[in-house]
Amino acid sequence: MTPGPRRLVAAYPFSPTPTPTPHVVALGDIEVFAMCAIDALGMPFMLGADATITSTDPHIGQPVGVTITNGAATYQPAKR
Repeated sequence: MTPGPRRLVAAYPFSPTPTPTPHVVALGDIEVFAMCAIDALGMPFMLGADATITSTDPHIGQPVGVTITNGAATYQPAKR
């Protein structure tokens, strides 16, 4: 049996699902979804790029933002 056309299913740590995840990584003008929060935090360092990460606190449902600039991270909201 000859295999049919092949397609890329996933490129770790980028989310392979068509449904958006809560972890959005903005790399310049490109936005991608990460499989989990740890993957989202690692993407800027893996790619050597500045990024803005937005997610949601799983306990209280509030937005969380992390900005990576020149390898340094800042986050919102401030630690409680």
